[in-house]
Amino acid sequence: MEFELSDTTTNIIGEAIGLAIRIGQLSDSTLISRKISEVRLLMTASPEFLLRFGMPQEPFDLTELPCLVDTVPAHGKYWPIGGKTRVRSVFEANNGEMIRDLTLQGRGIFFLPEFFSRMI
Repeated sequence: MEFELSDTTTNIIGEAIGLAIRIGQLSDSTLISRKISEVRLLMTASPEFLLRFGMPQEPFDLTELPCLVDTVPAHGKYWPIGGKTRVRSVFEANNGEMIRDLTLQGRGIFFLPEFFSRMI
């Protein structure tokens, strides 16, 4: 058995992958899926960041604050808050751990699955 971890969308049929665990909507209708859990998305910032910039009060505030964007989820720069809010991205990466680390450093706000917040 080989175990591969990746933040990228993979062609599981083309790469002969027997099982994939993904977060989000299934985009290929030829695949079979089963829901195994709910994943909540949370907006998070470090205490230092909030002291410097203040707590966002409404979705529009995110257009003015530095945000850290995970490029893997389909929402990207359009966070599903208050409908769809286009955020001001100051850094983008396809790796949630990197964005979590930048959040801890006070570099911006992030919007990622709850399990990344548990690591803060």
